[in-house]
Amino acid sequence: MQNNNLIHEKHEEHKVDLSCANEAQGGLSSCGCCHESPPKTERQANVKLVLLFLSIGAFLLGLLFKYAFAQDTVSIALIILAWLLAGYEVMISAVKKLFSGFILDEQFLMTVATVGAVILGEYPEAALVMILYQIGQRLEDFAVGRSQKSISDLLDIAAPYANLVTEKGVERIDPVNIAIGDILEIQAGDLIPTDGIILSGRSTLNTAAITGEALPLEATAGTKVLSGSVNGDGLLRMRADTIYAESTASRVMAMVEEASQRKAHSETLVRRFSRVYTPIVVILALLVSVLPPLLFSGQDFSTWIYRGLTFLVVSCPCAFVISVPLTFVSGLGMASRHGVLIRGGTDLENLSRLKTLAFDKTGTLTKGEFSVIATHAEEDVNEERFVALAATLEQSFTHPIAQSIIKHAEALGFTLSTEGLSDIVALPGHGIRGVIESSNGLNLSVDFPATVYLGNAALMKMLGLHESAVADGCEGQAWTMSHVAIIPAYRDTRTYEEMSTVPTAEKVRYLGHIVIRDELKDEAQQTITALRQEGVERIAILSGDNEVFAREVAKEAGIAEVHASLLPQDKVAWMEKAKVEETNGSSGFVGDGINDAPVLMIADVGVAMGGLGSDAAIEAADVVLMQDKLSALLKGLKISKKTMRIARQNIVFALGVKFLFLLLATIGYMPMWLAVFADVGVTLLVILNCFRIFRIRDLSSTPPVLQRNPIAS
Repeated sequence: MQNNNLIHEKHEEHKVDLSCANEAQGGLSSCGCCHESPPKTERQANVKLVLLFLSIGAFLLGLLFKYAFAQDTVSIALIILAWLLAGYEVMISAVKKLFSGFILDEQFLMTVATVGAVILGEYPEAALVMILYQIGQRLEDFAVGRSQKSISDLLDIAAPYANLVTEKGVERIDPVNIAIGDILEIQAGDLIPTDGIILSGRSTLNTAAITGEALPLEATAGTKVLSGSVNGDGLLRMRADTIYAESTASRVMAMVEEASQRKAHSETLVRRFSRVYTPIVVILALLVSVLPPLLFSGQDFSTWIYRGLTFLVVSCPCAFVISVPLTFVSGLGMASRHGVLIRGGTDLENLSRLKTLAFDKTGTLTKGEFSVIATHAEEDVNEERFVALAATLEQSFTHPIAQSIIKHAEALGFTLSTEGLSDIVALPGHGIRGVIESSNGLNLSVDFPATVYLGNAALMKMLGLHESAVADGCEGQAWTMSHVAIIPAYRDTRTYEEMSTVPTAEKVRYLGHIVIRDELKDEAQQTITALRQEGVERIAILSGDNEVFAREVAKEAGIAEVHASLLPQDKVAWMEKAKVEETNGSSGFVGDGINDAPVLMIADVGVAMGGLGSDAAIEAADVVLMQDKLSALLKGLKISKKTMRIARQNIVFALGVKFLFLLLATIGYMPMWLAVFADVGVTLLVILNCFRIFRIRDLSSTPPVLQRNPIAS
């Protein structure tokens, strides 16, 4: 419960609504630049386009009557009509905001400027400003909508229905009504509604929406499938292992929605800047309008009022304000398309600055596909029965080590059952514990009920077992060992939080140990090398396993720094120290297990392996790799770096051009219509620059094969 609260607190820190509706109340529009949301219906869109075309037609007719027929009155009437058709919505909105106390936005600036132009008799100028503004709005709506399409496409992975197999046949139901254990029929072309196991049938699945992996997944009996995958041509039947709300698709959609609400430091900087910038330029516009005629002879008020109004039009930092949020939305969408779920802009920015990175070993750098290579029981203990006892205890856990022991016991012919087991508790960093009520056919000559402990050498030491009692030549080798001990006639019912020590007063009996081997992931070494080339300077392994095995894995991966036999709190302490030492960037951790959740929370960038990772690790992480491939981390790093480069480019370009326009407007070299045209042009340029994120090359699923890095001495 404590960990869940910490996770919640970490993620709540960054929850800020990014919607335009909320921007008007202190979000991005505090800059004065909340652009209209795209029309909600096709009818609304058509109405806006018709009015725009009518205003353009009236404006052109007005010019025709003025210059071709010399009909000034008709010309003025048509041009004012064009102004009203193009700007009535803007002016009504500005008036409403005026009475609500919120006036410093783009619509207010456009209204004041064009009304002033009409008063000064600059009718064509006023109409053209509003027409250009509306054209710019339509173009910006289109561009923004296109950039956000990658996010909306991802949200289409939810299955609209599920086919439930019942005694009466197949019934179509709402996926939210799926229960664990339900048998579902997946027809050709259907979205898989929840996670589960294929029972029968054969087909290929398109998992690109979830994993970002283009290669199809062969699905047969026994294949684990994820919701959001699309079935090919075959007919499948599956067993639901999760309810809809806890399925992979639901978790992905929740993370994507959360990502849209979290702002990066750069985004908040924009907001703070805008709140100061806009009032200042309004005051400067007033000074430009009145001071020169008052201070210098020969200067008339009409000229300088016009320049002041133009100054107002130019002042709205549209490009500056829209560029950063849009860039981050595009970056988050690009990452999600490649199976890298980044919770928000803050995490994306931290990922781009990654300088220190630590890895968990098991299931992260290694395949997590353990196999039992030896079992060593005490002389008076039946070796097969001892393995069955360990497997019986491990049934409640999905960790790869647990699964390897279970598979080994099943291969020996044991039918495992949890009957007679109780009070099973995970001991993070140590192992697990449970109470067995009877021998359950295991022929153990102990008094029942008894408490069984399964874990590493550190757990055995807590039980008071001397190292010599559990060592037989297996210790110190490059493999993992799971030790088993039992306390006869003792029932330990304490929760993990209640345990400070393991009781040793009772007679503890050591039963033996199981030797397990794991292998390095095929792409681990290449990815580590590529991460260094991307600027990650310090790479380490933080493992709870024995030092010999950890160093062996590190040697194969090309990692010099190794810290082994660590408890969860030891990993947290290392990360806290690393964050203090890392002054030029951010520090990250990559893990997959429940014991990694604390360090994932404390790291600047916590990265969880989404497929093999536990729910606790995924919830605690800032970045989730849906493919369980380290190369996906490399993809995310490249995308984050490109996103930040584009964001900085847009900021510098938008501000530079803006200040140039303000200068030209002040000295009279920037007419009002050209100010609007230029402002719209710059805004569109920064939006188009955002699209470059979707054209990142060198994002292949597998890093290039590189030469092994020598291990530093």
